[in-house]
Amino acid sequence: MARDIRREVAAAKKKDETLSKISEGILGDQEQLFGFFRGKDSRYRLKEKELPENGPPFVAKLIDRLTLLSAHIGAMKEPSEGFRALSRRAEELRQQLQEVLGRSDPKLVYWCEVRGKGVFLHASPIDVSCELREQLYNRVKTAIFTSATISAQGSFRFFKERMGLEGPMADGTQELMLDSPFQMEQQALLYLPERMPDPNQPDFVRRAALEIANILKHTRGRAFLLFTSIKNMEETYRLLKEHLPYNCFLQGERPKSALIKAFKEDIHSVLFATASFWEGVDVQGEALSCVIVDRLPFSHPNEPIMEARLERIAASGGSPFWDYQVPSAIILLKQGLGRLIRTRQDRGLLAILDPRLLTKNYGKAFLESLPSCPVVRKEEAIEQFFAPLPWSPSLFNRSMNLHRLPEPGREGNEGGSTGGRKPRP
Repeated sequence: MARDIRREVAAAKKKDETLSKISEGILGDQEQLFGFFRGKDSRYRLKEKELPENGPPFVAKLIDRLTLLSAHIGAMKEPSEGFRALSRRAEELRQQLQEVLGRSDPKLVYWCEVRGKGVFLHASPIDVSCELREQLYNRVKTAIFTSATISAQGSFRFFKERMGLEGPMADGTQELMLDSPFQMEQQALLYLPERMPDPNQPDFVRRAALEIANILKHTRGRAFLLFTSIKNMEETYRLLKEHLPYNCFLQGERPKSALIKAFKEDIHSVLFATASFWEGVDVQGEALSCVIVDRLPFSHPNEPIMEARLERIAASGGSPFWDYQVPSAIILLKQGLGRLIRTRQDRGLLAILDPRLLTKNYGKAFLESLPSCPVVRKEEAIEQFFAPLPWSPSLFNRSMNLHRLPEPGREGNEGGSTGGRKPRP
């Protein structure tokens, strides 16, 4: 904005000392403003301890300069469209700063995100149902919500509560749950490996890497490996990339569309990915014959919007874990596993490496919500499932000494590129 002020002053071909001073002042104030928010976590809520009432002291000066800019341009005789646009921007910025830094609306959660050199201040609704009532339901005669993954434990209750379709809006709301058009009993197999450690144990990533390598031996690659954290994804990639006889693609190496294209073209490749690949990805046919999920996708309770929503549920007497965290994780898990079977001809393996599915009381809620396909615990069942497929022993001429994978942080090749890829099978 300060640069645009200088540009408009130059275009006007006449000096304006007031605007020049405002521009310089805004540049100095914004450095202080954004410097104040750097050096903390990458995402955090704007609470009292992070932000004093009405913001840091220099915010008042910045707001005054924005007010002065708008007033100065308003006093001009026939200001150019460029100046009028600057005036509107200044007024919008002033209002936004005052709202976010003042944290004035109890229906919103105010938070900060630091990405690289950028600092982003957000105001997000804790509950979207009110917005939907005002902006959608009151303006249309009919709304249809449809998806393969909006139910949890055979019920739409969680989705309806989030969308404001309970209470007064329940009258006239109809629901219909249809069976899958796919024959999941024949098309898919759910594998829950034995003797996996809890995901919070320090050796989980290493054990998961061993299990993944064993699975891929039977599926001959052709897999999505979906992780709930970038850290686990990158660590598993480093452990496995030199030990798999397939091209290994890592999220972040290329744009998402380029990764999907490369994965489709290389039938036996393996893709390591996180959140953005859990939904909205459609790979049909043999190229994707296996989806492996490292752990149940519970959202971090300290994430700003999640934290505010859990606090609201607790304040109203509900159970944050059972009323929100479990059903939202179930829906996300269903989305991830839904990458596998996309047509009636698809066939493949679903694998979840998190033992909590069978050891925790909430595991039953997840299992009840997953596709109705056979559940197996033994690796031999995977071999039998893929037995009808053509077998190529030459794929495994390389020595895959999987029980001697390097310890985390001690790999010989630390590069994040695909320099460690093997020749195509």
